[in-house]
Amino acid sequence: MATTTESEPIAPLVGRGAPLPPAAPAASVSRRNTPPTATFGVNGAMDFVEKGSGFSTSSTPEATTDGSSGGTTPATTPPSTLLSKIGEADLLVIGSGVAGCSTALKAAELGRSVTMLTAVADPKQCNSFWAQGGIIYKATDDHRELLESDIHVAGARQSKFEAVSKLAAEGPGAVEEFLLEGSLAEVPFDREDDGQLARCFEAAHNRARIIHWRDHTGKAIMDSLIQAVNANPNITMLTGCTAVDLALTQSGTCVGAHVLHEETGEVVTLLGGSTVLATGGCGEVYQHTSNPREARGDGVAMAIRCGAVVENMEYMQFHPTTLYIPGERRFLMTEALRGEGARLLDATPERREFAKDYHPDGELAPRDVVAR
Repeated sequence: MATTTESEPIAPLVGRGAPLPPAAPAASVSRRNTPPTATFGVNGAMDFVEKGSGFSTSSTPEATTDGSSGGTTPATTPPSTLLSKIGEADLLVIGSGVAGCSTALKAAELGRSVTMLTAVADPKQCNSFWAQGGIIYKATDDHRELLESDIHVAGARQSKFEAVSKLAAEGPGAVEEFLLEGSLAEVPFDREDDGQLARCFEAAHNRARIIHWRDHTGKAIMDSLIQAVNANPNITMLTGCTAVDLALTQSGTCVGAHVLHEETGEVVTLLGGSTVLATGGCGEVYQHTSNPREARGDGVAMAIRCGAVVENMEYMQFHPTTLYIPGERRFLMTEALRGEGARLLDATPERREFAKDYHPDGELAPRDVVAR
């Protein structure tokens, strides 16, 4: 496809609070004539497609997982002296969870060059890694309308119909494309004695359609995704590199991000034909959360500062059951425990089951009902 280029200065980085070092070389940038995009996800995928100096949004939730633990193997970050030598990639992905990795792998499969950033030393130190119970796939006797209905119930009937329809139609296929046998990042999900995928129930689902790996589904998924990312020659993973703001031209075009190298304090500007914000949610801004510390809303803040329209931020991922230990962070007790028969008991000496006093599905009622 024929392309044209244009050169336009990048607007200077404006620090928030304490001044940041100036961005690295920003005299001009060569651009293709395809319109750049900035994409960002909070408990789903929310696309910001550039139009003029602002952004518009279209919300499409992705298959999500629930929360876990386990060891990790850090990836290697180039020394800071090499960071400033990273050239413009076709795609700049900020974040290394399921959304970031799957985006990078798909782009690389299409022959695009990808640069991935994560603020931590280990790319598996993200919200996705801590998922416990499983990921939505499909039951053996499932169909799209049943899944759509369950999603609406789980979302207290507040979900966008077009988003739910898209998830129900494309979600199971995405699991197959990225995570099942022969996929981009095959995950060793638990199986029954006959070799079929083991499936379980979770709240608001009328079918056993949740596939899992022990009680550490997120760990298994991230292990496979990061292994696939590291093995792909079209993807460059940079760890310990925090995006502090999107890089905009003076006319408002997003051309990448200003990036802080945590070890040296150096700030450089990394360029991308398109930029994806896959930085996760912001549960950490609340006093109590089942999210990890990394879920602090970095991408949301960067998107807002460059003019993105952010909506429905009152909807936060949460888990209604956590382990309380005085002085410690809340620890998620997976929804799959209730799916396998665990019961909620009150604090009376009788330890009475009470969930069905409030909803006929008891412990398997939607999360908002169980929480209340």
